[in-house]
Amino acid sequence: MHKKYALTMLSILTFSLITANAYAEPNLLHGKQLHEKACQQCHDDSIYTRPDSIIFSLKALDNRVHFCERMARAGWTKKDISDVIAYLNDTFYKYDKKN
Repeated sequence: MHKKYALTMLSILTFSLITANAYAEPNLLHGKQLHEKACQQCHDDSIYTRPDSIIFSLKALDNRVHFCERMARAGWTKKDISDVIAYLNDTFYKYDKKN
């Protein structure tokens, strides 16, 4: 009985750790590194501050990063994409996270 309980608890703990990692705070340094490696192959930072920007919200930024990731065939995970979005928003856009 105790062995079965211990295995169940271990399974729950393992699942919790994996799930917690998926919802962890974005890593801005990691986002910056991914950005430098993939995004700057096509453009420099001036694209984020140009007057005719097409990014007007956090949702638009999310859509654009997903689009660019596919175009660059970067092979990023959801966490990678989240980190890049957070880096770009923190560095250039400053959109409210509720937006």
